[in-house]
Amino acid sequence: MNRRFKKSIAFFVTLGLLFSLLQVGHAGVASAATELTNDNIPVGEYEVDFTFLKDGTQEESIAATYMKIDGSKGKLIVEEDRSIWFEHEISASNYGWFEYLGYRPDGVEKADPGVSMDGYEEAAELPGSDSSKVAVRYAINDIKVDQDLLTHIRIPDIGYDHWYNIQLSISTSGIEPEAPGGGVDKTALTDTIAGANALLGSVQAGTEAGQYPQAAKDALAIAIAAAQTLSGEETGTQQKVDDAVTALKGAMETLKFAVIPGESASELYYSMLHATKAEFSGADGYLKKPASAVDIGGGQHSVTLTVYQSSLIPDFKVEYDSVLGSVYNVSEDKEGDTRTVRFLVKDPAQPVNAKLKVSVPTGNGAYQSEYDIRLNFNGVDNVALSGLVSSATSLNRGAQAGTAAGQYPQAAKDTFAAAIAAASAVAANGAGTQARTDAALTALQAAVEAFKAAVNKGSTGGGSGTMDGYYFIDYTILANGKNEASIADGYVVKPALLRIQGSSKTVSFTVLRSKEVNTITINGSSGSVVSQNTAKNTRVVSYPVSDLSGKLNATVRIDWDAVDYHHTYPIQFSFDESTMTPAGDNPAVPGSDNDGNVGAPNLPNPSGGDKEEGEEAEEGGASGNGSGSGSIGSGSGSGSGNVGFSDTKNHWAANQISRAVELGIVKGFDDGSFRPNAVVSRGEFIAMISRALKLTNTGAATGFTDAGQIPAWAKEHALLAEQAGLIGGFADGSFRSGAEISRAQLAVIVTRAAKLALSDGARLTFSDAGKIPAWAGQEIAAAVEAGLITGKDNNKFDPEAPATRAEALTMIIRLLDYLAKQEPKS
Repeated sequence: MNRRFKKSIAFFVTLGLLFSLLQVGHAGVASAATELTNDNIPVGEYEVDFTFLKDGTQEESIAATYMKIDGSKGKLIVEEDRSIWFEHEISASNYGWFEYLGYRPDGVEKADPGVSMDGYEEAAELPGSDSSKVAVRYAINDIKVDQDLLTHIRIPDIGYDHWYNIQLSISTSGIEPEAPGGGVDKTALTDTIAGANALLGSVQAGTEAGQYPQAAKDALAIAIAAAQTLSGEETGTQQKVDDAVTALKGAMETLKFAVIPGESASELYYSMLHATKAEFSGADGYLKKPASAVDIGGGQHSVTLTVYQSSLIPDFKVEYDSVLGSVYNVSEDKEGDTRTVRFLVKDPAQPVNAKLKVSVPTGNGAYQSEYDIRLNFNGVDNVALSGLVSSATSLNRGAQAGTAAGQYPQAAKDTFAAAIAAASAVAANGAGTQARTDAALTALQAAVEAFKAAVNKGSTGGGSGTMDGYYFIDYTILANGKNEASIADGYVVKPALLRIQGSSKTVSFTVLRSKEVNTITINGSSGSVVSQNTAKNTRVVSYPVSDLSGKLNATVRIDWDAVDYHHTYPIQFSFDESTMTPAGDNPAVPGSDNDGNVGAPNLPNPSGGDKEEGEEAEEGGASGNGSGSGSIGSGSGSGSGNVGFSDTKNHWAANQISRAVELGIVKGFDDGSFRPNAVVSRGEFIAMISRALKLTNTGAATGFTDAGQIPAWAKEHALLAEQAGLIGGFADGSFRSGAEISRAQLAVIVTRAAKLALSDGARLTFSDAGKIPAWAGQEIAAAVEAGLITGKDNNKFDPEAPATRAEALTMIIRLLDYLAKQEPKS
């Protein structure tokens, strides 16, 4: 719950909260004539009216004026197990005053405000339909009665601090209870079933162009069976039957979408539009651009595209033949959280109606909502413009109107908003309008700069030309003496907070992995610790600086036991004064609430050289007797454990380490150690498995959004592994070379490399099998059966534990042995 939100006193004076809880008439709860109960209310989601009542009455509470957005409706959700939930939105500005908002579960005594609230559950906080709103969710005990809520509102600026009970009243008058099916018309359902059966029989399963995947035909058969079951039921409602007709028609469209296109695909840029307005949708970034399109005749196109953060988007529907059908899922990368989908577009020249279903896990189940959108396949690359519209909107929303220093004239905000709207409207343009997009991008860039320049100036900062106050400023931690980012740059939060007071300047920023990155000096100063969060492993630090125009000499000390790294090395800070934006009065340092437990980097060699362990192995090879040539699994290493490292002689993986070194897969450190128990990073493991499998460049198009941050020694291996289908990028398209890799992720990659068959019925017998992610279960089962991976002590698999160098190499050696056995005997 946001407890730091501030708002002017005028709003609450208007509401009368300072004086009383006003009361107005209330229409009452759903009539008893509806005879709705928890047992007979049909499963589904319902848009309903609602209000909030003064405690113990049927009179509307003043709480309804700030807990409900004017004219809005709520969503009543009835699940299969008869659990009932209610969701509604509150404006973010009003929600900021809630110190507590909770509901009374069944069997819990009603709260005595400020005295006892034992057993109450806090309402789940969920994303709103846009950034100006917050959604909340309550469990509903009994649909026939009003739900008890407990609130605590605190407004420090006016000294308001009050707990009170209210009731949530939901109107269910429009919901039809389940009843005997005799009065239900099932003609449309019967006709749709017949049409679905005809479609199913008319398409041919196969893998050639014009045929359909067997899985797609099976899915429609299952949907037909479900509709037939409902058709034969004696109870139900007309709404339930109508919903079944809609669902079956959608399933028919999904089968049509699955048709296998030809190979003459071309790139097709597109944009996601608001459902009714000529502007970008806020969800535009969820879909990868461009799509791949194939002309299948008659002006129709088969479109294939990638959905980012697909775990949050369980359903994506596209309109075809005036029916919304779920897109056909071609493939899924659970590790990267992406899904490739396919659907048909009748006329790319016209925007296509679509719908996204979003499901966000919460403490009280999952928040689910559907958003109507349109897809504009105009062939215009709007990616950069869409991104700038989003950031400009955030900039304008966060800027405070007023006359004080650091605030903006209202006229400047209005002008900026108009420029953003004009740029966003370009999203709805037709084909052949790339020049308009480019012009709109240039115009909006100029509008951003003009808006930043419109900030009200205060007193000057010691003659420097910059006003006194707080500013956000971007910065980079550079490798010493170089114009490239240091590894340390990934362990601080951007931007920094700069305070100018006369001739004094102070920069503050948040350090991640505070325990491990324990000391940073700038110009010889260790700075001061403003705050520290041990649980989240972060700290906010502050340093005095005199001049931000050049590079500032600095050092960083890292003591990271997990990767056996203890070293101090020089760095430089570079602050970009052109990015300075006013931060208002008493702003928080960015990132102070972040989780600082990010993954381990590929750290510099502690012997003093600049090369990393993976880089040495890449450039210099390993010093064993075997060349690693010949068949992929055999190698020429003896596996005798004779390779001498100071820390592997008695290690359980000594023989596997020896073989890996002799095969040229990996090499130790200059200090004579191997560090078998150090955590392995994604970059290190991918380099190891790439060398082991002798991957070659297939020429397939690929790339990661953070390619510039992937170390040179790992970049080629990451490319090869992606081409080979061993890995995929994360939702943002990044590789994250320095991130830790879990045992579950290792198992998935090795299973792919071994091309093991997966089984839906595979069972895992580990004592912690319940902790194994669903996306890795089949792969782990296959890897265990093939002998590629084993459990730990006490029959645990420990799926989320970061893998060590020894574990990674052992799995790779087992993989090579497995593949060698699969080779045909000569």
